[in-house]
Amino acid sequence: MLSLKLAVERFRQLHKNFTEPSLKRFYYKLMVSEAGHYKTFIELAEKHKDPESVRKRWKEILKAEAEIMKSMPTRGDRIH
Repeated sequence: MLSLKLAVERFRQLHKNFTEPSLKRFYYKLMVSEAGHYKTFIELAEKHKDPESVRKRWKEILKAEAEIMKSMPTRGDRIH
């Protein structure tokens, strides 16, 4: 599973690099939406667990996902 944080970054890059206005807007809206999900999930977790342990676990997940992404072939048919 690709992390929300990585999805946000991908949508940001797409938004920045498209010149066609409707596609720029589309990917900007996706970026904002995904960023909202990411923040909401972290905030919910911190309400039920120690915030420090939530952040530590989040960093562990991001590190594991980065390793998975490095091992996957690049394909043009997926964003997240």
